[in-house]
Amino acid sequence: MYIFTPANVSFADEREIDEDLIEIGEFVDNPVDDSNLIEGIDYDIETTTIYFDDIDDNNTQSTIDYLNSLRDTPTTPVKPILTVTDQTNDNLITPSMVVMPGPKHKTTDVKYIKETVGTKTLWKTSGQPGITIGLNFTKMTTATVSKTYGASFSDLSANINFTIGKTYSVSSTGTYTVPKTHKGKAVSKAEVTGHPIYKKYTMKVHEKNNILYRYDYKGIAYAYKPIGIDIQYKHYYK
Repeated sequence: MYIFTPANVSFADEREIDEDLIEIGEFVDNPVDDSNLIEGIDYDIETTTIYFDDIDDNNTQSTIDYLNSLRDTPTTPVKPILTVTDQTNDNLITPSMVVMPGPKHKTTDVKYIKETVGTKTLWKTSGQPGITIGLNFTKMTTATVSKTYGASFSDLSANINFTIGKTYSVSSTGTYTVPKTHKGKAVSKAEVTGHPIYKKYTMKVHEKNNILYRYDYKGIAYAYKPIGIDIQYKHYYK
C-alpha cells in the first residue's frame, strides 16, 4: 500500500517507459541426436513409420517383411519398425504416434527483474492552490505478459506466484494539498493521476515437440504482476 501525504511528496522526473509492458532452470534445446536418420523416412521416437502411396495387395507383406528385417542388419544406422493399419477399402498405412507427456508449453529460468510503472491511468483528479485532494482509491488492473508464443496464460503462469490474465486490486491512500507555488512559480492548479505499479519477471518459453519428443525454445517473455499505485503530479502555472 502506497501512502502519500503533503510532508513526503516528491516531484519525480518523467519516468522511463517500459517498452516490454503491454497493459489491458537450465534447458537443453536438442536432447535427441538425429544425425543418423535416413533421408526420405519420417520417424517417431519409439517406432519408425514409413509412408506408402498406392501399395499393391500382392506385395504388401513382402515389403513389410523386408523393412522389418532391417532391424537385424548391423550396418543399418536406424532400425525401423513398420506399423500398418489395414483399412479394407483403401489399404492405407496409418502412422503410429507417441504423444509426449506434459503441457503444450512450459517456462524455465523465471526471474524477478524490478518494479516498473505502467502508462495506464487508473484515476485522475485535480485542484486549485490551497485545496486538499484525497488520494484514497481502489482500482482493478490485470496481470499481463509481453508475448505468449501461442502459450496459454495457465502454462505461462505455472512457475510464477501469480496468474497472468487475472485481475488484481490495487489501492492508494492519503491526501495532497495543492501548493501556491512550485519551483518558484505561481501555481494555477495541480493534476494528480494514479498509475499501476508492477513487479516485472522474465522467463524462457518452450513448446512441446511430439515428433522429436522434446521441448523447443521459442523465446523470452516478460510477465507483470500489479502490486500498487504510483501517484504522479502535474502542476500548471499562472
